[in-house]
Amino acid sequence: MKLFAVNWQSFLSLLEGWEGLAAKARLAYLNAHGDADQLADSQFGSHLDSLLDCGLLVQRQGSEGSICSIPRNRLEFRRILLKLKNVQLFEEPSFSGFQQYASKHLPGRCYTSLINRRWSGNSRRADLEALFETVCGEEWIRGILELDQAIEFEYAHLNSGERRFFLTPRLLRQTQELIRLLSQSQSPIPFRVLRQTFHRMELPMLLSAGLRYMVFYPALHTDNLEPMLGLWPQVVKRLNAPAPQRPSPVEAEQEFSAAFLLDDMTKVLVACSNRPLRLRGNDGRLFARQYDQLSSQLIPIPDWLEESLSFDPAQRIGEALIYLTQLGLIDQLGTAGQDLRLEVNPTGKRWLSRPTQERLGGLIDAIRGAGEAGYRSFLPWDIAILSPDLQERPDLDEAVAKCFRDLPRSEFFEFYPFGLYHRALSNPLLDVRQHAPRFSLSLGWKRFNQLSNERLEQIWYNLLLEFLRQRLIPLGGVRVGHSGKGNLCFALTEAGLYLLGETDHFDYQRTAEGEILVQPNFEVVFLAPSPLAEAEIGRFARRSGNDVGLLFKLTKSSVISAVGSGLSARQIIQTLSGFSSKEIPSNVEKEIRAWAGQCRRINLDQVLLIRCPDADTAGKVASLAGKKARLLNETTLELSDPKAKASLLNRLRKAGVFLED
Repeated sequence: MKLFAVNWQSFLSLLEGWEGLAAKARLAYLNAHGDADQLADSQFGSHLDSLLDCGLLVQRQGSEGSICSIPRNRLEFRRILLKLKNVQLFEEPSFSGFQQYASKHLPGRCYTSLINRRWSGNSRRADLEALFETVCGEEWIRGILELDQAIEFEYAHLNSGERRFFLTPRLLRQTQELIRLLSQSQSPIPFRVLRQTFHRMELPMLLSAGLRYMVFYPALHTDNLEPMLGLWPQVVKRLNAPAPQRPSPVEAEQEFSAAFLLDDMTKVLVACSNRPLRLRGNDGRLFARQYDQLSSQLIPIPDWLEESLSFDPAQRIGEALIYLTQLGLIDQLGTAGQDLRLEVNPTGKRWLSRPTQERLGGLIDAIRGAGEAGYRSFLPWDIAILSPDLQERPDLDEAVAKCFRDLPRSEFFEFYPFGLYHRALSNPLLDVRQHAPRFSLSLGWKRFNQLSNERLEQIWYNLLLEFLRQRLIPLGGVRVGHSGKGNLCFALTEAGLYLLGETDHFDYQRTAEGEILVQPNFEVVFLAPSPLAEAEIGRFARRSGNDVGLLFKLTKSSVISAVGSGLSARQIIQTLSGFSSKEIPSNVEKEIRAWAGQCRRINLDQVLLIRCPDADTAGKVASLAGKKARLLNETTLELSDPKAKASLLNRLRKAGVFLED
């Protein structure tokens, strides 16, 4: 039985007896099992008399004693109650619950008439997704509430030959009144209240119309099993939500700001310079041990920020590898399953030797598309608007940037009210939907059709949040903290304004002079937090701590690794001196120069050796090879240019000298 086809007049006429029962009596009645004509008395316990009194059961004498049966005119009533008991939409208002409800209780021809199938998809699931976006949205309910007359609406959403539901203007007005009553309640309303509010002859018709157009949903209360009626829960919230207010400044606690993406890239690049990073042959990813080693060197994220926005170390390393690859700073070499590896290239070594300000500026330029290597998109998602009705698509990059640019400088704002405000009032996707009847959205590999305003607002809110998480925070574009309420808040920095195109230059803030000390035991002590100093010193020192206190230690291996990545002893000493008010201890400076002085660079070339059986053959080969080969001894030659191998073998064959099998 489908709820869409229920005889509501008959059902409502029997409700009075059900409403007079205790909750346990109702449960016993619905849980009774067996043939409806032969139900054991024992199943109903002490509630048997009340069920007999209201006429839901009758008792008769059977061959083995008294038994109960459900009267034939009550069978459909019980079946409806059982159907309502299985409706869980109000406990779990999700697409999966809606899909189950629509599949069970609404004929296919009915729900397809509520959507634009030309633009909804070509499968049953696509139709249900489009139906969900349509009828579970605030716009659908408001559209019905704003109807003056229902003829055009019904003809647009009924199948050929299907009867109309709003036969009189009064039925439409009463249905609208029922919707308003349900919208004012934070929970579904019992049927007994509806029976007291609406005329007993009209209420069944109102229920049939509302169920046909999927305006509201019936169910049984979880605890007392009383029939209820309610709007989709999210619709109720939106109908009663106050207008979004422009976010106001707040006071921030426990501030954090660091361009840790740049530091992550630096750590990975230094590791590649010291020794190529081996890759797994099956998926081309780093081995777990390498992830662990690199993770221990990353700038830590505060716990309160990690709880709000996850920054998994493996994910951070993976993101750093993507940037390094797209910027052309590392190369993937070798063969899968043999020697597949990542190695730093000359461009990467030059990049490491540059100051942090210059490296960060180049990275932001790449993301903005202002540099030579603008491979990484400005937005964190691959998002595209698809519609044959649009002549021009909105600039989503600019729309996102404008939301953040409009904030007053140097003041903190909670993200939640910021996102609520802009998802409703600065959302270009809503404008597109208004002007494009056929409109879908591509997010990565997934495509969304017939999107509701609610879904578009949620997509825009999530996009702003991910831009904060994946762009502004990792690039040091904001200072983040939490408000007195414990909510995430942020304030733009100069780097953030530069990323957003609000300024043509920025300064990555330096630590005040004298806040970092280099001690004779090679320890580097931070007296105050300094993301810039951490990023610079992390290139040539081993991390020992976080925030303040002992953060780094200079070691022979860390300095040698830094020299291998392109830094010089002079650059290392200058960097340390630039962050310390005191002179670098002489023994530290001396050791840095000594460690760096031990480093040498060699060339590794590939050559081919030609081994001959005797001196005469070797002389013949030498004469044919000319300057491309030279004798190493009487019978061995070196071919310095491997590319000349094919032409030399061809000449040797013609001269009667053949390659040994």
